[in-house]
Amino acid sequence: MVTLEEVLFTIILNLFPILILILPYVFIRKKLIGKLYLRIYIGILVFYMVYWILPVIFQLSAEPEVLEDPTNNQGLMFLGAHLGSLISLFAFFPLVTLPFIFFVAPFIALLYTWNQLRKEDGSIESNLKTITYQLKESPIKRIRSELLRNDWTREKEILKLLIILLPISLYLLQVILKISGLEGESLTSGDTALGWFLEILFVYLAIFIFSIELLFSSQIALKGRYFGEAIRKQTFKSLYTVGAPISILSIVLFIAESATESATATTSIFIIIYFFGYFIMASVIFVLFLKIFEPISILIFIKLIDWWKNKKEKIRRIDYSTFYYGIIIAFGAILLYLILNLFVFIPLFESIFADSENIINSAKFVPETVNPTLMDAILFDLMNVFNFIVIILIPIIIIAGLLAYIMKYIKTQFIAFSSYLPVIIIFSIILWFFNFQPLINFVSDDYWITGQISSSNFLNINFYTLRTAALNADLEKSVVLNALALPYLYTRYVFNLIIWTLIILYGKKIFKSKNLPIDDNHVEKVVFSTINDYISYDDYTQEQAQYLITKKKGELIVTQNRREKKLRIF
Repeated sequence: MVTLEEVLFTIILNLFPILILILPYVFIRKKLIGKLYLRIYIGILVFYMVYWILPVIFQLSAEPEVLEDPTNNQGLMFLGAHLGSLISLFAFFPLVTLPFIFFVAPFIALLYTWNQLRKEDGSIESNLKTITYQLKESPIKRIRSELLRNDWTREKEILKLLIILLPISLYLLQVILKISGLEGESLTSGDTALGWFLEILFVYLAIFIFSIELLFSSQIALKGRYFGEAIRKQTFKSLYTVGAPISILSIVLFIAESATESATATTSIFIIIYFFGYFIMASVIFVLFLKIFEPISILIFIKLIDWWKNKKEKIRRIDYSTFYYGIIIAFGAILLYLILNLFVFIPLFESIFADSENIINSAKFVPETVNPTLMDAILFDLMNVFNFIVIILIPIIIIAGLLAYIMKYIKTQFIAFSSYLPVIIIFSIILWFFNFQPLINFVSDDYWITGQISSSNFLNINFYTLRTAALNADLEKSVVLNALALPYLYTRYVFNLIIWTLIILYGKKIFKSKNLPIDDNHVEKVVFSTINDYISYDDYTQEQAQYLITKKKGELIVTQNRREKKLRIF
């Protein structure tokens, strides 16, 4: 019989992570960092509800596992480790999953642009010359302005669209799993491929949605007209019109098919609730970070357009003399990571997780051991934190930080990326082949993390919680599933490095723009930037730089008087 004291104690302990994380916001809520922290906190809150609360619906009839605590004082340690594991698992989304979406989307948007050029009168080459774009703010400045505006209109619209498309995605996913021969419903047996692949399916869907949104937010124009807004409006309207009825039909078919196979519709309803929750969680996290990553994605898109328009000139101007800089720094990054692994990470891992195999086995949803202890749950949570730091956080800091640093000396970003990243990738594969932790992780996930109802004792009071448990993804049995997952699994740790490199690189870049009067009816916008692709303000003030980058028919003459006039304005 559960007492009132145990119920209250259980509620307090399970709300502990959320209550602790809200405290910093109280002191910084009026600042810019407070606006960012609020988005992070909401993301963690939704993540917590789906990963550690919602799985209860599948385990209402199951007997909770008893996590033995011989010392009766490990409860506080469990709360700390559980909080760290929560933050680490959540951080995977903004550090790895979302950068993949925001890196790939500009390339899909480029295909939409090509299709638009193809539809216009004239050749693609001639229409390409009429494409114009503007970039008047640095990415960091745009992020600041978007956060301070506190306008959630676009986020709500995209979230609504993703939710409408959810049932179609769920039914499509079930069909894919059936074709591949995998059972996606056996959550309580410790095996599932449905939930694991749902993350990948969401990524592909988000790329499609954001690539259309990118055409609108980048304000790219063709022959002086913004064409992105029309494409966005037409596509979204079609998805709303067609998506809603098909979504309802998909839910009915999913329940009918699942009920026929499992002889009960109850399990199917629980599955719908659970994966709706997971999909909504991923959608909410995506829109929460939309204004954080979108400026970098816009910059990538504009750079792709600019390269497409001027590829001959760009190729001709590439300076290969600094190619070896990237190779040297790449070897430096590899050496630094090897030293950290040999002298810090490996000794630390072996000292904390001496019996790592037993810890992993005890953490499975259906544990191979008789019953995991509270210390087993603590160690698995700490292992999640450790792996996050070593596999994700440290490589981003080393690789992206050093790459952004060498770009100060390598004028062409293409040379920097092409000389630096291949060395990192090749040596990561070699290190992985010899069973050594690589800088870039190319190993697919074998487990999908969820929560399992458990009970333990703290301060002589019983409490109930959901320990971190691992479901077997069981992907090796399916060639189809592996083929669909391949683009995401083996490129996400590369694309996220590119995004974070650009964020670090452009973090201190400054864009200065000014409208200069030409006559009574026209003004000329001049943009000065520290970006390498444009002439900088310092270069313009030097005597040898007797020009501005502009587009004008006929001969362009910049007199000394006009130069001095512009200098006075700035």
